Amino acid sequence: MFNPSIGALKELIFLNLEGCKMLNSFPRSIHMESLQILILSGCSKLKKFPEVQGEMGNLSELYLDGTAIRELPSSIEHLNRLVLLNLANCNQLENLPESIGKLTSLQTLKLYGCSKLKKFPDELGSLQCLEELNAGREIQGGSLGPVNAYDAIVPGSSIPSWFINQSMESSSVKVKLPPYWNNTKLMGLAACAVVDDRGEYSGIIYFCVEEAGVYNTIHMRISMKAHHMWFAYRSVGDLESKSNGEFGKQSGAMTVSFRMYRKGEHIEVKKCGVRLVYDQKEGECSFSYPSQSPIFPKSIPPPFL
Repeated sequence: MFNPSIGALKELIFLNLEGCKMLNSFPRSIHMESLQILILSGCSKLKKFPEVQGEMGNLSELYLDGTAIRELPSSIEHLNRLVLLNLANCNQLENLPESIGKLTSLQTLKLYGCSKLKKFPDELGSLQCLEELNAGREIQGGSLGPVNAYDAIVPGSSIPSWFINQSMESSSVKVKLPPYWNNTKLMGLAACAVVDDRGEYSGIIYFCVEEAGVYNTIHMRISMKAHHMWFAYRSVGDLESKSNGEFGKQSGAMTVSFRMYRKGEHIEVKKCGVRLVYDQKEGECSFSYPSQSPIFPKSIPPPFL
């Protein structure tokens, strides 16, 4: 345990306690005005992050990966210039505070390996600077198969009939699962969503396989216009990695839900569709985009469907 006075060191710029496995507590509050980087990675017995007293406008990087924290204090909003927040492999983390939406400078948020974290707060859509949201799990040795994720924005407002599981009135789809659906020919899951048509907007859109706690996110760095659709494909390897191996264990049915947020506002998903993709003979499972060229987010390759 640290002397509580460490939390009030005004001139400290860099604090690295990485791998301090015997560290089980930190000062109840911190107000370190000059601190720029705080590293607590691998402090596996640390269960609580301190309250942030007042503005800490110089802190840009916070590493809490591999700790035992269960939640973050709402006062984290005072870290208003935080650029990177690493919560990877915090397997006791159960929720994120709504105040995380006030971290308006945040560019990178790492949440992979947080097996107890089942949902994101709506306020996550307020993070307009967010460029990387990693909510999967690191893959070791490639044992889960290819990890592929493709996304595209295309003109149109009608879900193609190729998506055999559709909803025309809600933001979720129930997929009936036949026996032995998760076999060696299963390649992945394809999804499509039509959002509200009130004009141009950008934000965070994702779908969730509810029973497996799988979140697939893409931060829209381009403008999504009215009468456009989001197409997404996630391979089995990607789905399993993001669910810590829970995807594929469902039986009977699975529910896939869609969400989109802009500046904290919930954008309605009007229609959605889902299809499990299997390895079939060429031509048996083909699908084409509309005749107009799809718009792909930066650094995202086009889908192969």
